[in-house]
Amino acid sequence: MKKILSIVTLALTVITASAQANDIYTLSKGTNAHGSTTIKVGDAEGNHAVKGDSITIIIAPEEGQVVAAVKGKLRMTWEVARTRGLAVSDMIAATKVKDKENTYYFIMPAANVEVSVVYIESIKVETKDSSEGDKDVDNVMVNIAPSDEEPIIENGVLVIPVTINSITVPAPTDPSATDNKDVTVYIAGEVLSSDGQTMLRVTNIAAGAFDTNGGSDTKISEVVLPETNVVINIEDGAMKSNGQLLDVISPMGLLADYALMGSMKENFEANKISAKVTAPNKYWTFSSGVDCVLPDGVTAHIAIWDAGIPRIVELTDSQLELKNGRRGVKANNGVLISSEKGNAYEIVASPGNQASGSTPATKDANSYAGNCLVPTIKATNYTAGKFLILKNNKFHTIASSKSKKVKPGKAVFSLEKAGVK
Repeated sequence: MKKILSIVTLALTVITASAQANDIYTLSKGTNAHGSTTIKVGDAEGNHAVKGDSITIIIAPEEGQVVAAVKGKLRMTWEVARTRGLAVSDMIAATKVKDKENTYYFIMPAANVEVSVVYIESIKVETKDSSEGDKDVDNVMVNIAPSDEEPIIENGVLVIPVTINSITVPAPTDPSATDNKDVTVYIAGEVLSSDGQTMLRVTNIAAGAFDTNGGSDTKISEVVLPETNVVINIEDGAMKSNGQLLDVISPMGLLADYALMGSMKENFEANKISAKVTAPNKYWTFSSGVDCVLPDGVTAHIAIWDAGIPRIVELTDSQLELKNGRRGVKANNGVLISSEKGNAYEIVASPGNQASGSTPATKDANSYAGNCLVPTIKATNYTAGKFLILKNNKFHTIASSKSKKVKPGKAVFSLEKAGVK
């Protein structure tokens, strides 16, 4: 029986604290539901300050509550904001004072400030029983804490980096049962609060994060990593559960980054890091910074320049043979994959040619003679008129250098490699 846990929402509790006028501005705080807040201007408590003053926020949280961040919302009229070159929606993120618990500071701007304290309260976990339909697993908790990274403001939203520390799963419902429930954990990369002003962003997964308690009848076997712009740091031992290696499902564009991460060495060498893709068409482009095993039902091709047009040529079994004798595509090569449109496939990172702990290379390996496809290992804007992109099984010229970046894990046809002037 396989159950699926999806880390989908992180409940936040926000308490607030406000400001106004001339050269002296007001600091205020609202009700703190989970502790108390002290505001200092310089070395003394106060609620008035001038631009440039150092403001210190000291929080005394209730037992069991964890402070995630402190933010300051600028309070002013539209007219005042316009004359000062500010926006009424502007927000500042306070910086944590090193070596002082629950203490933050910021520099007073030319505006009244409403101070808010954000607490991490809980993670809600949704489950799905793949064999019996929708079915919840009760009392599952994912425990998180603020990471060492500072919160930042992005597009008017306070983004709080967090680390996943552990997962708590229930004791067996039937003590006499001997079969463990097979569980997949889906990690949500970002979770927005209900008011749209605060976001938790997973940036780190701690060692032992997926260990289960001894009395549990739940076995975590697989972790699905989220689509993110930046690779999540994974500590040594994070991708094990009670000493057993986990299967790790990566986004296609980050497969090489995770496969070559030093902390994932054992998973990589055990062929337990892969990406799952759904074929968008009969032909789709592919590349990776690591050797990849091709699943049954797909073939790989290069594209050559022939009589003024691209021509697709299927790669032979010998060309597709990897170092360990498996069938796949060598790292840092752009290819075309032919498969059944709409089918889902799993592409496994293959150890052998790339060393664990190394940074994925981005240069074209040119492993297949005559191939004019170049890999896109990192998201790239290509020069207009010099590259072709595959769309609906046909190659089209990239008409503008300001076109949307080509996503990692794909490939483009280089007219320069084709010898076109």
